[in-house]
Amino acid sequence: MSALPKSIAQAPPAASLRQIHSSKGRPQQKTQALEAVFILGLNSLLAGVGIYTLWNLVPHQLAQHQKLQALQSETAQTTRRVEQLKGDYQRSFSVHEQKRIARDQGYLTGEKKLKVNWQKP
Repeated sequence: MSALPKSIAQAPPAASLRQIHSSKGRPQQKTQALEAVFILGLNSLLAGVGIYTLWNLVPHQLAQHQKLQALQSETAQTTRRVEQLKGDYQRSFSVHEQKRIARDQGYLTGEKKLKVNWQKP
């Protein structure tokens, strides 16, 4: 009898070892390949959904930008009007301007002026 253990003594030939190693490696490679394909497919799907979403958001963004421009121009006009009204308001409380405004807009006359109404006989 031989001094080697039985499992080593009955080892298969070299060709059958290659078949064992190659058959063990293929399922692992197939699994990795399927995993890579799955990950690429999922990432492609997510990229497609992102592009689709952005494509749909562009018209909405453009409409919002136009509304913003309209509001900004309206705000500028309102600001100018408010400044004008503030100036008119402050002017109406000025002592010197009150007399001029009263003279321009009303029938008031100065202390030394008299209104003369001419009548035909």
